[in-house]
Amino acid sequence: MNTFEIDACEMTGVLAKTKENNASTYDWKVDHINEVGLKQCMRIQEMPTEDLKNHFRRLMKPSNIVLVPSALKGLGDMPAFINHIKEKRA
Repeated sequence: MNTFEIDACEMTGVLAKTKENNASTYDWKVDHINEVGLKQCMRIQEMPTEDLKNHFRRLMKPSNIVLVPSALKGLGDMPAFINHIKEKRA
């Protein structure tokens, strides 16, 4: 979000900043195997409902989530690592 959007938000809290029982509390980072980004620059109210549903499914699907130790941050973004995971799942 840009600065204007952040200032206009009704919900400003970020769960990750609470440090209560999340992956980062235990020195892990959550990454996704298949990309979850919306790749759209429009207000959520303007987005097709089906796009939002598909985004939510990709974001929350347990088989699309991989935990990476915080010490190895960035590993989850490396194509070789992600491809290895995909090969092992096949």
